[in-house]
Amino acid sequence: MKLFFLPAKSKTDIKSTIEKIDLSKLNGKIGLVTTVQYLDQVKKYQSLIPHSIFAGQILGCNVSQPYSILKQVDCFLYIGSGDFHPIELLKLKKPVFVLNPETQKFKELDQKVLTDYEKSVRGKQLKFLNANKIGILISLKPHQKNLKVALELKKKLGDKAYLFLCSNFSDFEAENFREMDIFVNTACPRIDSKNIINLVDLPK
Repeated sequence: MKLFFLPAKSKTDIKSTIEKIDLSKLNGKIGLVTTVQYLDQVKKYQSLIPHSIFAGQILGCNVSQPYSILKQVDCFLYIGSGDFHPIELLKLKKPVFVLNPETQKFKELDQKVLTDYEKSVRGKQLKFLNANKIGILISLKPHQKNLKVALELKKKLGDKAYLFLCSNFSDFEAENFREMDIFVNTACPRIDSKNIINLVDLPK
């Protein structure tokens, strides 16, 4: 079966949102970061943001493109929805601002957001280390199905690990397997749950 992957572009016009915000908080050189949904528009309207350098697209927890211009900028402006991606930017130790075209809200992301996130991860790591039964989540979605990685983890953990194949996994579904102490997500790291630790966050 042939598969075709088409990027989902947002129909929300970001120009009016950019023109409404107060750019005075953005001091010095600005690194522009976005996701595939707004990529074309950010390139098109970059001139509306003075002293900006296009950092590129951020993918999941991969901030390699923004990192490549880290020494050239004083802060980052993330244009997109949600806080998952900009939290990763906070790890680069520069001020991070978020412009959400869908809500037309503009804010500086507090470093405390990253601190709270890392605290949550440490709690999950401790839970993982003390777990007697661990569920390993395997996505059925293309480009997220890390079966080989999941099987390697299962081999490493032995009899206390159980494999779960699913398209979507929510807290509600996790409640159906209460005998599991914690789940390991081998798919998209955007899942945020007290019962699920992302593969990238496992103790080294």
